[in-house]
Amino acid sequence: MDEVFNEVDRTYSSAGESVLYTMLRNPMMDEEKINKRSNIIDLFNNDLDLTIKLRCIFFKLGFDNKNRLIEMINGLLSVNKTKFYIYSFLGVLPVILILSAILFRQPYFMVILTFYVYIIIHIHIKESVNIKALGLVYLRDLITGAKSLSKVENDELKVYLEEI
Repeated sequence: MDEVFNEVDRTYSSAGESVLYTMLRNPMMDEEKINKRSNIIDLFNNDLDLTIKLRCIFFKLGFDNKNRLIEMINGLLSVNKTKFYIYSFLGVLPVILILSAILFRQPYFMVILTFYVYIIIHIHIKESVNIKALGLVYLRDLITGAKSLSKVENDELKVYLEEI
């Protein structure tokens, strides 16, 4: 089946690859669903403008070749409330230091800000190992693609687009 997949795969995104692979591995047996799918295929064959519009949306999604989104969803990222509060405070701290330096006219606040930047760089390097940033980027792309798809106007696809 993998060889068949490789031969017929002409998808433009990881999402498309996943759906195609699932369709090949789990063929439909319900005649009504098969007829609905056939009607959708006919729609794409007959409406080239719609097909091109949808292909462009899926092309913009691109590929998540290393499945970072899946890794992220499967729980490799842990939620830590303590870090949330610490990082929230650290996000406000530079503003406080800069305002303090201006209001009190003391240069040592700027020295503290320099150490702050060093600490933030260290935290960033340490935490970047834990955070699957590319998974988040692909998730953003999926959400953007879903918004674009939901704006497509077609009566025959309305049910699918509303679900998205």
